[in-house]
Amino acid sequence: MEKSWHQDNVDHMSIADPSQIIDRAFRAAGYDYETVDKSGAQNDEKLFRQKIMCSINKNIPVLAFGVVGPPECSIITGYDQNCDRVLGWSFFQNFEVFNEGVSFDENGYFIKSDWFANTWTLLILKGKNPGKKEINFYDTMDWIFKVLTTEDLYGRKAGIAGLQAWREQILDENDFIEISEEKLKMIHEIHNSAVGMFAECRWIAGLFLRGLAAKNTKFEYELDQAASIMKLQHDLMYNMWDICGGIYNPNSWEFFGKPDVRRELSKVIEEVISNEKKMIDILIKIFEVEDDIYYKK
Repeated sequence: MEKSWHQDNVDHMSIADPSQIIDRAFRAAGYDYETVDKSGAQNDEKLFRQKIMCSINKNIPVLAFGVVGPPECSIITGYDQNCDRVLGWSFFQNFEVFNEGVSFDENGYFIKSDWFANTWTLLILKGKNPGKKEINFYDTMDWIFKVLTTEDLYGRKAGIAGLQAWREQILDENDFIEISEEKLKMIHEIHNSAVGMFAECRWIAGLFLRGLAAKNTKFEYELDQAASIMKLQHDLMYNMWDICGGIYNPNSWEFFGKPDVRRELSKVIEEVISNEKKMIDILIKIFEVEDDIYYKK
């Protein structure tokens, strides 16, 4: 989480090197892929069009960062007029602030002209690769460890350091002095998005670790412990919602504006940080079983 209130602080691509996140996702699925980035060359748009049309002609949709909304991943499912217009789906397509120049087909897919200016990267699916190197157990544990312990990523706080930055920002009263209602709502929404994203990710992480425990008798106890911590982290996010009047309370931003409420929220984040450190300790125990892997606390 970057210093101050930024709406993209909860982006999944901010937890680690984005290229590694993408690569691990395709490795886990067993697919080859091609990344096509803007280079600044004159033929960039021509190349993007060619790649999209070639893939769509093979009945394979294209993943594209941008197109509609912020530079997050959309899916392109069709094109017309030599790719002058593209058709697809974006999480942001129905948000008025993002969908200028966007129309929709009868099935609800967006139709976008002049799409290239707002498109930064294409991911072209190449198909299943039976020989693709799988992500093994220790590779996965190593990745979890690195995500939790990476403190800085391209100038943005990450891992436990990101949680600490979140707590410090909540306690910074300078942000709330004579604050307007509009700005308070905006800051609360950033905070609220972080709560929701953290809750969802830790819940899914708990299910994943519980699944690993069922298959790994060597570390069943440690993995069950880790899964329980993830469940607790998820539940603590619901505590944060309750402190602000409840998850669906339309006036929760008013609670967030109160110093005593933010102090209570900061205490929950302290507990969350403590639990993340326990998670790291469990990972270290797993690594120490293998003589060739060592990490310092």
